[in-house]
Amino acid sequence: ELRTPLAGIRMYLELQMVESPESIAPLIRRIDDLMQLTDQLLQLARASQQSRAGSLEMERLDIVAAVCEPLAGEYEWYDDVQVSWTLPETAHCMASAPLLQIALKNLLENARKYAGERPVIQVQVFAEDGNWVVQVQDNGLGVAPELLGQLTDSFFRADQVKQGYGLGLSIVKRIADLHQARLELHNVAGAGLQVVLKLKQAEGK
Repeated sequence: ELRTPLAGIRMYLELQMVESPESIAPLIRRIDDLMQLTDQLLQLARASQQSRAGSLEMERLDIVAAVCEPLAGEYEWYDDVQVSWTLPETAHCMASAPLLQIALKNLLENARKYAGERPVIQVQVFAEDGNWVVQVQDNGLGVAPELLGQLTDSFFRADQVKQGYGLGLSIVKRIADLHQARLELHNVAGAGLQVVLKLKQAEGK
């Protein structure tokens, strides 16, 4: 019910591109954002339903190979943001690869949106106290301390000027909960916002 009308609107806008590309292109990007958000919400709804039924499947996977490296390849093509990756050889945990990909993609897009004029994002994965820590940090101005606790609330936006729907971090929080993981947000002096996702390491080798 959501995808079909969005796809129809996008097709109509593509037909108008010839006459007015400068004004139509931003509209197509917004439609693409809506379609991606719709897909994420559908996947999250299915996963939440499966979790309540006790049927959500978690597999032993390597965060580096299954989540980080595919996104690193995607962001190499973006010329408006610089992303640096500090990764171990492997980082195994019990998780859903599609859900973790959504979570990390949302963290990257949030950092990209709220970073400085020339966005620089640092992604690190490292071991700490029996967890794999996935850390994403931007070079923006950070967030007012009194707003940090609201960033994962649905439809909350710290900056009303920036385009968005206020759902990215709330989706990340729900994915963290489904993995029994911990999500933390910190301001880093002179270095913007730091978001940390802590996932329990998988047992065995």
